[in-house]
Amino acid sequence: MGIYYTEEQVEEARRTDILAYLTNRGESFEPDSRKLVRHQSHNSLLIDIEERKAHWNSRDIHTKNPVDFAMAFYDLSYPEALHDVIQMGVGAPIPEHKVMPKRPFDYERDVKEMTFYARARNYLVKERALYPALVDRMLERGLIAQDSRSNVVFKWRDPTVIGGKGLIGANLQGTRPMPLEKRLKPDRPYFKSELEGSQEGHGFFFDVGQKPDKLVVCESPIDAISYASYYLQKGDASVLNSRFLSIGGVKSDIVIKNHIILTALVRSYEENANKDNAVAPIILAMDRDQGGLAFCERFEARAEENFYFGHSLKDVLKRDLPVEGFGKDWNEVLQNCYPQVQQKVQEQVQKQENEVKESLKQSQKEELAKVNTL
Repeated sequence: MGIYYTEEQVEEARRTDILAYLTNRGESFEPDSRKLVRHQSHNSLLIDIEERKAHWNSRDIHTKNPVDFAMAFYDLSYPEALHDVIQMGVGAPIPEHKVMPKRPFDYERDVKEMTFYARARNYLVKERALYPALVDRMLERGLIAQDSRSNVVFKWRDPTVIGGKGLIGANLQGTRPMPLEKRLKPDRPYFKSELEGSQEGHGFFFDVGQKPDKLVVCESPIDAISYASYYLQKGDASVLNSRFLSIGGVKSDIVIKNHIILTALVRSYEENANKDNAVAPIILAMDRDQGGLAFCERFEARAEENFYFGHSLKDVLKRDLPVEGFGKDWNEVLQNCYPQVQQKVQEQVQKQENEVKESLKQSQKEELAKVNTL
């Protein structure tokens, strides 16, 4: 480009407000939560207006530096990005987005939980083809619920509490398609949200088995339950004694934190009392798309540099992504690519519905018999 900038200009570019730069460049944002604005076209791009920091979650990029961000977002070289920020960002007016007062997590305030959950169950079992027995167990144990708007509620428990009973966050998943004009993205028909104040560094998780000794990492609660459903219905015992964690996108710090917690739990088991090398394996069951593949590559690179419990993280790490051509995520695999599993789900659902109908008929007969004896 042949343009020279002084160190002072370079430093000023790095300190430029990232939202001011992007807005002046023509990018549009809309309020998403009390301190976040979301890009209108790139749904995974959020700007923290309190910290003035960009979070491009699909690429696992988190930075305040507009030069670094411009290189990734606009595919520019460093000199090109520096020039662009100086021309378009330095001195640009900072957009007015008010930060709403932060509220702590309060489940009772934000969720009106219903005692019945037929709509939530039907959505999970019939529309998403999840394993009925697994869904029923999670509903009965209160891991998932239904709110007054018929959303599915995925409750975050505190993994540091024995039994994971402390509630620290939640995800909401709509069960009815939204009108096109109300969608954040045209291809995103269902409402999705994370409850305000949900504890950072955590996510929705559940265990299959009494003593989880491995961590299966998925992008969303539906993906996690889909992965477990797929293998359980195949009769694959490899998923027994597993902890399934949803990280809400591609957030590597959540994986590290929860892996440390699980490994500490594994070492507390009586059978591992004298084993200093007991470390929980990590299975990356991400989506087979650009974001999921990029996350796996970055996490594997990071794993080479991480040592704790006396081991390299890479030694216990492996991928299990949907096979190419069978679906980009585990719910697509479960629904579309393995008809025999889908058929088994529908047969089980029909069997359960028939049992309920038969039970009702029997109750009616007994009531009628009582009336006739009067």
